[in-house]
Amino acid sequence: MMKHARISIVAAMLAMVPFGANALTVSGTSAFDGGYATTITYDDGIVRSSANGRDNPYNALGAADGNFFEIGRNSSVDLTFGTLFDTSVTVFEITFGNVASYAESVLLSVGYQGTFTDIGSITNLFAQGGGTVALSSALGLFDTVRLTDTSTQGGGFDIDAVLVSPVTPVPLPAGLVLLGGGLAALGVFGRRKRAEA
Repeated sequence: MMKHARISIVAAMLAMVPFGANALTVSGTSAFDGGYATTITYDDGIVRSSANGRDNPYNALGAADGNFFEIGRNSSVDLTFGTLFDTSVTVFEITFGNVASYAESVLLSVGYQGTFTDIGSITNLFAQGGGTVALSSALGLFDTVRLTDTSTQGGGFDIDAVLVSPVTPVPLPAGLVLLGGGLAALGVFGRRKRAEA
């Protein structure tokens, strides 16, 4: 009876393990790289060609350099940048000048802490040499770009680089100076009231 209970517990524990989830995260060399992607999370279980190094996820990180990562048909990748962004996303795609023979596309989404907003679809024709999409339809700050392959042919969208426009920090006024100025003003007004009385 005890042996049966142990087997049942082990079986229940195994049933809770998510099989088939092959998400891997790869990080580049720095926390911030001029607005270019520094980490990529992708499904390692998707079949990709190895020609031209297109199965190397590091090729999607950093500045556009002619090396690329194939997302894989109907798969998606999440890219982060070591900073928040709110203005635009530029996607660089590689098709070796043969866009007509390989019509590829992705759904571009932006997210913050796991909640995503779809921005729209872009094609490899648009993204040759870098296609920029304004984020005017999505208000807020974002930390992730998600590219979901929607291609109907080929191996999927090929990412050379993704670039965002980081949020420009607004300097806050020096709190101590403001506090001192406020206390001085209160002192002046207090003296005037006493002098009038």
